[in-house]
Amino acid sequence: MERNHLQRSNVTNRFLAPLIIALTVMIASRVVYLNACRIDSQLLYHTLATLAGTIQFASVLLVALVVYPVAYFRGATVVERVIVSSTNLAVWVGIDAYNVSEAFPCLESIYYGANIGAILFAWNFAWMGVLELACRWVEKRRGDRGTILTLVPFLPLILFLLVVCFLSKEGGATYFNMLLDGYVALFRN
Repeated sequence: MERNHLQRSNVTNRFLAPLIIALTVMIASRVVYLNACRIDSQLLYHTLATLAGTIQFASVLLVALVVYPVAYFRGATVVERVIVSSTNLAVWVGIDAYNVSEAFPCLESIYYGANIGAILFAWNFAWMGVLELACRWVEKRRGDRGTILTLVPFLPLILFLLVVCFLSKEGGATYFNMLLDGYVALFRN
């Protein structure tokens, strides 16, 4: 649903600026984390690595908490908000799958990345559903006549709950066995 009552800012302000800032934070914290080991002081190394790792974690799994509302209130479309909120996660999954490719062939690394990515994107989309509702609520408090509750923001929440239930079945054994069965079927014929 497009919000015509919000003045749409230019693409740089509503989309590119939040995207570039989020990516820059992720990349910079990753670079600091990976190079912290060059510091001779054990205390400083551990402190810097912990701080950079925490920022990197937040910039991947919690970035939507910041960039989704910013993009929303700057007039970004739904597609733009999803892209801004998901790019860091997509880049991280790509980097992680690439790192795994040092030990496994390319297709097996993609299989790994697709599996971990599906779980993490379900998490990310659930956050976006919650944030959509929160942003609509803020707009309503500001006097907007739009609808707060619709089915669409609840769909990712329902999907995430289903993913959690599936991952939890038999203490995770069902998912793990299915993951192994898929691996064997695809790569060990």
